[in-house]
Amino acid sequence: MKSGKDGEYYYVTIESDEELEKLKELTLKKVKG
Repeated sequence: MKSGKDGEYYYVTIESDEELEKLKELTLKKVKG
């Protein structure tokens, strides 16, 4: 998974689908402001 922060990219490895869903929710909240 690729996630951007301040124009930089870093990779995050998610081992559990539950963690992935939580990360997606957090990402959507950040994007929507």
